[in-house]
Amino acid sequence: MVQSTTKKWDFSAPSWAGGNTATLANVQAGSTLVLCVWGYQSSASPQRLFSDPIDSLGQPIQIAVDAGHDPRVPVQSKAWVLHNAQPGSHAWTNLPNFSGGDGCLFFMEFLRPGAPSSATVGGAANTISALAAPWFTSGSVTMSAGANVGDLLVAFSFEEEFITGQPFTPYTDPPAGWTSVGVQNESVNNIAGEVCWRIAPDTARQTVGWSWTITGKQDPTVFKGIVFGVV
Repeated sequence: MVQSTTKKWDFSAPSWAGGNTATLANVQAGSTLVLCVWGYQSSASPQRLFSDPIDSLGQPIQIAVDAGHDPRVPVQSKAWVLHNAQPGSHAWTNLPNFSGGDGCLFFMEFLRPGAPSSATVGGAANTISALAAPWFTSGSVTMSAGANVGDLLVAFSFEEEFITGQPFTPYTDPPAGWTSVGVQNESVNNIAGEVCWRIAPDTARQTVGWSWTITGKQDPTVFKGIVFGVV
């Protein structure tokens, strides 16, 4: 990974610094840009599904995986990819709006050896819901297909709590064999989650798993995990 930037919106303490945009400066030619977002919108509806970003240099941005939306529990997660980036500064606008909720955004630049990436493979999402106790303390997601040895793999997940008894929820960072981009453990004003990557060691479908600890009155109600390969 060449670089990354992270943004948060905390429900009781807005910190969406710089407005509804995310920028990677000095992007190298041929890089792959990846955006991973998860969040809760308190007034979410089908009309407020996560919007697709727009690249300042006009390059096309593809949806890698969309984990879907459940109106009963309005949390979402989604990933986008831009292949073969032009050199220079890339600012992505039209990002998901968290003004009525909370969430996290990870914007990353990867540069792999050889030809620039051109597609995604093996994209998959998994959702676990528990609208009543007993609450769960782990979740995983498995690729829908294998990638080639040496391909880039990206994965992330979150677990949302609607009653929190502790300021932090210990969350796996990173899963075994993966490299962390960042973790969000603050689960009172935000949502616990983690982003990671690895280079595919073989052609098998990779399974990525996370776990967390209930240290108080937390009620892990929804887990969403995403994984995909870049080729």
